Amino acid sequence: MDNITHAVRTHSRMLLRLAYSRTGNTADAEDIVQEAFIRMFKSGVNFANDDHVRAWLIRTTLNLTCDHARRHARAPVSLEVLPDAATYDTQSDLLDAVRALPSKYAVVLHLYYYEGFSPEQIASILHIRPATAGTRLARARKKLKERLEEEL
Repeated sequence: MDNITHAVRTHSRMLLRLAYSRTGNTADAEDIVQEAFIRMFKSGVNFANDDHVRAWLIRTTLNLTCDHARRHARAPVSLEVLPDAATYDTQSDLLDAVRALPSKYAVVLHLYYYEGFSPEQIASILHIRPATAGTRLARARKKLKERLEEEL
């Protein structure tokens, strides 16, 4: 139980930022992070160290955000809940542009720029080769630049 408490205190904010960057909704992000910690508690996995815990939680959170996206992909959206154009600003435009990227690119951008992970750490977390993480990061930057230039 102490390991769970330590994990919650240590990784909650990072996981919330990650989940929010993928869902765009605070309540959904909180639910996803809570579910990740519940799964950690129920998993019975013997974690080798804190890096192993962090990687497991990030991977679980990403999987849960993908599940969330699939469940809500077909949900109809009422026009009454959409914000009007006056509420947009540069920061939200950037976040929207990142969210519009394919998941494999948005995730590496988030982990690199918002969480400060190196490409090697990202590779370890996502179970990909370090070269693949670097390539995805370069492609993500290029796609984000193209998307932002289109909007201008």
